Amino acid sequence: MSQTQSNKIYYLLVSLVVVLIGVAIWLTQKSITYQIQSDLGQSLQTVLETSHQAIESWVKEHESVASFWANTIDVRQATEILLATSRTREDLVESPVQGKLRTFLRPIQLAKAYKGYLIIGPDNLNLASNHLDNIGKESLLRGQTNFLKKIWMGEPAVSVPQKSDIPLTDARGTRYEMLPTMFVGAPVVDQSGETIAVFSFRIDPTEGFTNILQQGRIGKSGETYAFDQKARLISESRFDEQLRALGFLRDGEQGILNIEIRNPSVDLDNGKKIPRQELPLTFMARHATAGVSGMNLDGYLDYRGESVVGAWLWDPKLGFGITTEVDVVEAYETLNFIRSVGTAMAGFSLLLLLGLTSAFIINRKWITESENRLRKIIDLVPSMIFVKNRNGQFLLANQAVADAYGTTVENLVNNKDSESHNKADETGILRDDGRHIIESKEAKFMPDEIFVDAQGDSRVL
Repeated sequence: MSQTQSNKIYYLLVSLVVVLIGVAIWLTQKSITYQIQSDLGQSLQTVLETSHQAIESWVKEHESVASFWANTIDVRQATEILLATSRTREDLVESPVQGKLRTFLRPIQLAKAYKGYLIIGPDNLNLASNHLDNIGKESLLRGQTNFLKKIWMGEPAVSVPQKSDIPLTDARGTRYEMLPTMFVGAPVVDQSGETIAVFSFRIDPTEGFTNILQQGRIGKSGETYAFDQKARLISESRFDEQLRALGFLRDGEQGILNIEIRNPSVDLDNGKKIPRQELPLTFMARHATAGVSGMNLDGYLDYRGESVVGAWLWDPKLGFGITTEVDVVEAYETLNFIRSVGTAMAGFSLLLLLGLTSAFIINRKWITESENRLRKIIDLVPSMIFVKNRNGQFLLANQAVADAYGTTVENLVNNKDSESHNKADETGILRDDGRHIIESKEAKFMPDEIFVDAQGDSRVL
């Protein structure tokens, strides 16, 4: 085999090794990526389902409480009296049952941290409330048709959070206008079983409702939150300070009921101030508000403009959606590290192969130069110098041998002596002598032997 052919084979093998290493690393990373994404998806789905179940349990608990108190004799009798009273605000406020209701319902309000109560008539007028400002006015809940419809059909229900129509006290004891509020309601039925009014307790959504959602999250950047049909945040955001820093909220303003789940990157990238309500919904919000539950592990921008992965669902019974998200950087931190290590290993392997290839080329060059020098030296020797194996195949021969056989050194090497010399007896003797030396591994003195060359001249070996 010539040196050129040997080099070609070596380069082919090196290229094949490089390709195999690259494919192995790619397949390994692909397998690891699939496993990490599978585990991440399962974790997101578990958190989402757990949070959803916790909210459902919370809703059922409060619906049970509302149903019990709505069907007490005191509430039913007070409601019947108020329904029979003139609908003027003055008459409703001055009704003696207002004070009785406040006294009767105060213990349960304190026990469950309810912020008040409402009794709403068929005309959506507030018949009773612990807040005098509410009485005799059209109910705040008039816009929540699904909530009211369900109760008038005889079932308890929980409303979607909305801004309060009266000042409320926050967790620090400070009274504010337009704080978020929600209600749990149940039908008030008469002795014949007919629904005659809606009874409801007022709930602070920033407490139990939000607390349940914020307990379910993944990692440091994870968040679970709820949103309504308009893609409006109806639970507290973990990132109010960040939203204020971005200019999405005013000082002192909360994200709940003030942030829509829209992609702000259009605004941020263009550097133009676009009204938030004109921004596109996030990938999650667009699907969820269309009633499509799902998951995205490739990444999408959330309402802060951060790239996240998430899982979401829409609950038509509750009338709102729930999602759990985590920043892409944190979610794929392990995967990115493994990819970096894989890339580093691939680079190291490539450098190692390049180094070995360079060493091979240098070594081959040195060997070739050495062979050329040896060739020049032995070709200058007039005596025949050769190396043969046990089969009589020439492995090395100088010019004197080639001249004796009437051929070239190139044609002689790798051929048997019998192929280049027609004297079978001579080649047989030489082959036997060579085989004896190989098998005995000892030097042998051979007396003068006659060798007839290609020109027919006899030579003494």
